[in-house]
Amino acid sequence: ESALAGRRCCACCLLPATTMCQSEAPDAAPVKPDAAPPASKPKPQAEELAAIRHSPQRKRAIALGRPSDAAGECDVVADPRFDIDKTIFGTLTSPVKRWVQSAKLNHVETWHAEPLASIESAFAAVSVPRSVSDDAPLFRFMAEECDFSLEHADGSFMDHLHFCADYSALHFSDHSPRVLLLHSILGVGTNCFPMGAEKLPALRSLLDEEEFAQISAFPSVLRLMVGTDFLSRLEAASEEELGALRGLSCRRVLDNAEVHLS
Repeated sequence: ESALAGRRCCACCLLPATTMCQSEAPDAAPVKPDAAPPASKPKPQAEELAAIRHSPQRKRAIALGRPSDAAGECDVVADPRFDIDKTIFGTLTSPVKRWVQSAKLNHVETWHAEPLASIESAFAAVSVPRSVSDDAPLFRFMAEECDFSLEHADGSFMDHLHFCADYSALHFSDHSPRVLLLHSILGVGTNCFPMGAEKLPALRSLLDEEEFAQISAFPSVLRLMVGTDFLSRLEAASEEELGALRGLSCRRVLDNAEVHLS
């Protein structure tokens, strides 16, 4: 999410390579697509998933198209209700990593009146295109066939996905925002899986070919970026080597099927 706001780049769209990889996340719990996510809440209805509730921080990022420093504009305190096992990071097994993530995520902001009013004004001035209506079959599929009830690092899982989609709609207007709305549906970075592999045909029927290809590749490309020397090899490559690249081949995390991006 911070990469979206800061660099205006999408890893699943812009990184070519000729790499074949099993795409397993290092130092995380074993990949078990059929396992239920930890500490899930009851499934919400489609209307609940479609509801958009951006935090002030996200509203500002969408309006400005970049991150900004909020020092002195809000008070940040620890949240006594925070439970890492109710977030997507509940799959972490290392006590040190759990402590680090808890320290990073356990906070709640209270915004001062003047900067909050400025944020609301800036957000109201932009018009975010809506690609998916509130009663769209896609949201019904997400509500009835998937599990998006898990909490995220900042608000709910759906709060995060709606931010990504709205940021994409406004600042990557040449590309479908559905890619970032559904970027985690085939595997979260911490090896939670909102849907099972048997539902891939149903998901595919709701998307166009390009959307499905990007969504299929996203979890794999993320693991290439954070768990291998993929980026360092690209950075070290010569212009001639980069010019010879024709695409990226990898394995889809959910079912190990081959995915190829041109």
